[in-house]
Amino acid sequence: PGLLVALLAAPAVSAAILPWQFRDGFRPRLQVAHARATLHYALPAVASLVAYFILNRISIVILQRHAPLDQVAVFGLAQQLALLISLTGVAFGKAMQPAVFGADPAAAVVMLQRFGTMLVLALTSVTLLLMLFAAELLAAVAPADYATGHGLLLILSIATFAYALSLLADTALLHQRRPRVSAALTLLGAALSTLLGLLLIPRYAVYGAAFAMAVAFATMTLLGQVAAMRLTGQSFLRMSLP
Repeated sequence: PGLLVALLAAPAVSAAILPWQFRDGFRPRLQVAHARATLHYALPAVASLVAYFILNRISIVILQRHAPLDQVAVFGLAQQLALLISLTGVAFGKAMQPAVFGADPAAAVVMLQRFGTMLVLALTSVTLLLMLFAAELLAAVAPADYATGHGLLLILSIATFAYALSLLADTALLHQRRPRVSAALTLLGAALSTLLGLLLIPRYAVYGAAFAMAVAFATMTLLGQVAAMRLTGQSFLRMSLP
């Protein structure tokens, strides 16, 4: 109950502060044209978020039917630690996307190349550090029997690295006003992760789940690069390699 109250209180306080922050300048108003433009981007974004949830959580759901709970717990911890890589990508995305979305096509390509190079270097550094100190990190945050998650953490680190690289193509697609393409790629990744999970998890348990996610993430990122290249004529992943 305490956690639920905290989760509800945090956004409530933020929402309450907003009118006070703007004071007399705060006038809620709804314009039909703005609402349509918002929904044009918001609906695919909602679909992407649902697909991303499935992409990350379907393996846990399937694992609960085919693996002991202790193995499910180890997999869950390895997955959470691998999210450190994804958080690095999110941080770069928040810094990069507003500038790219407000730029003309020629300038956006230059920005994506510059930010992409920094993103690849940052993701590579975080991924290598996580893989190098995977055993020590598990020992620091979990009981001794969680040491079996070392191999899982290595696989999931590579999988999350592949997923985080999709930020470049996703930004290019959104700049080209193709949110539905971006959402479709995420839905495809979720479907592939589900299918591979159903095939691999009953036989290989937690490692089947890890490989299912890795293949789904890599496929989604590669297809995103292809879609962005067809729209813009540029391979942003290739351009971003140092």
